[in-house]
Amino acid sequence: MPPAERAAKSPGPLSEINAFKAIDTFLDLGRSGQSRLAAVRELNAAEAPLFLRHLRELVRLGVVGTEVLEVDGEPRQAFVDTAYADPRLRNAPFSAA
Repeated sequence: MPPAERAAKSPGPLSEINAFKAIDTFLDLGRSGQSRLAAVRELNAAEAPLFLRHLRELVRLGVVGTEVLEVDGEPRQAFVDTAYADPRLRNAPFSAA
């Protein structure tokens, strides 16, 4: 079985790491839209489903992005949730149309 086929059938730790890196880049609201999308386009067939699975869970929990805040003089990454975007959406159930 070719390596690409094997990777698609059983994603390993590297696929998980790349998927999480892409999520981190995609949700970073301090980046331009093009650089955020580039991280997604670079995912392979094994990484893309992992990216979507984890992103879906974060969105379900209300996460719409990340931002860097200064806490005690140090930069800290924080989630931006729907409470900032639209209070009516906070904890609203997701329904596919």
